[in-house]
Amino acid sequence: MIDEEDEDVARAIVERRLERGWTQLDVAERGGLSVDRVQAFEAGRGLSARMTTEARLEGGLGWAPGSIAAIRDGDDPEDIGPEAAAAAAGTAAVRRMLAARLPEARRCAGLTQDEVAARTGIGVAVLHKMENGRRLPSLTEYVAICRALSIDAGLLVREPDCRACGDDPPAGFTCNTCGTGGDK
Repeated sequence: MIDEEDEDVARAIVERRLERGWTQLDVAERGGLSVDRVQAFEAGRGLSARMTTEARLEGGLGWAPGSIAAIRDGDDPEDIGPEAAAAAAGTAAVRRMLAARLPEARRCAGLTQDEVAARTGIGVAVLHKMENGRRLPSLTEYVAICRALSIDAGLLVREPDCRACGDDPPAGFTCNTCGTGGDK
């Protein structure tokens, strides 16, 4: 059974999501969480999660840090403002882009996650989270990954440039959209 404070938090989360017209997937992607975690929060479970998880949920909902604690105290959550919301949306987009491109680039280089982890000093679990869009690499980690894969640092995050269709397969890859090579 959930207590009244957790019930208030769960209700506020659902209200915020619906008021913005977002799905649970939208909130999960914006906050770097799994949909299961968002569902648990909305059901009043998992509300004793680590502060980093709460912070991610707050970001995914467009709330300022400490908003969940404020709700527990009987106050209203605080919006982060349009600039910070745009930054959070941009971060989610980069996370999705890396999740789509990093595993493909790693496989193209003929490497396993274990091999990339050994070459970069990044833990396999951390690399797995990056490839699944649940974590962004630090700048140092990103550079180390690009070096391990022998690719240009801009490759994983630049805008589409396939001359045939506008998709973005790296050079030497086959475009999933139109079937041409990315370097044609």
